[in-house]
Amino acid sequence: MRQSTVSAISSTSSLSAMSEAWRRTLPMSKLAAVTNASCPGCRMCRQLEQHGWVRRSGHPTNGRVTHATLTDDGWRSSSRRAQTPGGGTRAGHRCPQLSQLGQLAAIANQILDRVAPGDAVAIAAAMRDR
Repeated sequence: MRQSTVSAISSTSSLSAMSEAWRRTLPMSKLAAVTNASCPGCRMCRQLEQHGWVRRSGHPTNGRVTHATLTDDGWRSSSRRAQTPGGGTRAGHRCPQLSQLGQLAAIANQILDRVAPGDAVAIAAAMRDR
């Protein structure tokens, strides 16, 4: 995947996660977990701040925690992306069609069987129950 595509997916995931959070705010550590980022102060958050979509602030009582808050402009951007066919992804990066979901499930099960032999059914059930 090209870096710009990864960045766009991370940005969209971050905006989506914050839009669903209470007061549209998440600790940076949770935001990093959502995007699989290694560093809570990641470049992606700085880019979102430069767009005016995110504001970072310190936790009122715990100086070790930094919060990321989705601004009103960020919320509007997140809402527009959610309403765009393909979730705001670029043309050419489409979601699988309904007819392809069976193939996708078969592929995912093969991967799970290799990564966690015998646990594929348990992992799939756990993902469904979330």
